[in-house]
Formats: sequence, structure tokens, C-alpha cells
Amino acid sequence: MPNDSLNQRRQALEDAYFAGMDRKLLERMREHLSSEKSREELSQLLHIDDVATLDHLLAQNITARTLGALALVPLVEIAWADGHVHEEERQAILDSARKEGMNPDAPSYALLSAWLEKWPGPGLMQAWKEYIAALRKVLDEEAVEALRSIVIERVEHVARAAGGILGLGNKISRAEKVVLDELKAVFNGG
Repeated sequence: MPNDSLNQRRQALEDAYFAGMDRKLLERMREHLSSEKSREELSQLLHIDDVATLDHLLAQNITARTLGALALVPLVEIAWADGHVHEEERQAILDSARKEGMNPDAPSYALLSAWLEKWPGPGLMQAWKEYIAALRKVLDEEAVEALRSIVIERVEHVARAAGGILGLGNKISRAEKVVLDELKAVFNGG
């Protein structure tokens, strides 16, 4: 009889262990399928096949639903150049997002707002740089220059939003100038 009790406990432990393993395997499989689907959607929308770039974008929470925020990464980066986002910069970025048709109820708007509250870290800018490098491979020179022009114009607008003292002097800080130069270099392949 004691042997049956021991066998029942052993069997219950084995069943619990394998049920847990099955659950973990199922969760990993679902995550993998979700990641594959997200990568496929981004690839189709961005016309980029480079898996590493797509995975880096996904790691920064850029998905088909939040893709609109990707175009605003340079604006976020320039706003954080001085270590904090000024209210004028925040408003300039959110205004730009709305002008581009980003709905304030959209996931991309929520992601953008989160980036303006807490610096997203260097990984986001790196993902954006990889995105631009991949775009440079599929766009002609004229299209890259047009994109560069739009991005730099928007970035300079945000940089000037809170710059200067009483509206006088250089409105773009040294830290912002460094970021601006870095952004320009990305479009030149640097």
C-alpha cells in the first residue's frame, strides 16, 4: 500500500512537471508565431527583408500598429538631446504627429507619448538608423534626399521650439547640434 501512495505522488509530480513544460512550450511557440507574423507585417509595410533590422525594430516595440511613431524617432531624439523634453518640444512633436494624420487614440500616438515621458534609450535610435540604412538600399537617391529634407526640417523645428533665451540667440543647443549632425550623417550612409 505505501508503494501505491508513493507511485501516485510520483505520477502526480511527473504530470505537473510535464503539464508545466507543455504550457511553457506552447507559450514559446505562440510568441514565436506572433513574432514571425509581426516581422512579416513590418517587412511588407516597409519593403525591407533584412531580418536583423526587422527584429531590432520589433525589439523597440515598433509593429505594424505603431509604425507611424517610427517616422518621429528623430524628433524624439532631438527633444531628449538636452537630457529632458521641454513642453514646447513635446507640443511641437505631438502637433507634427497629428498633422501627419496620427490619431491621438492610435497605438502609435500612445507609444510616441510614452517616448516623450521617458527616454526610450539608445536602442530606438539604433533601430531607426538601421531602418534608414535599409531604406537607402531600396530607394533612389532623389527619394532619400527628399526624405532627408523632410526629417531634418522637422527636427530643426523641434530643436528651435524651446531654444534661445527670451527668444534671442542660437535656438539650437550644442547637444541638439550633435544629434542633428548625427541624423544628417545617417542619410549620407554614415
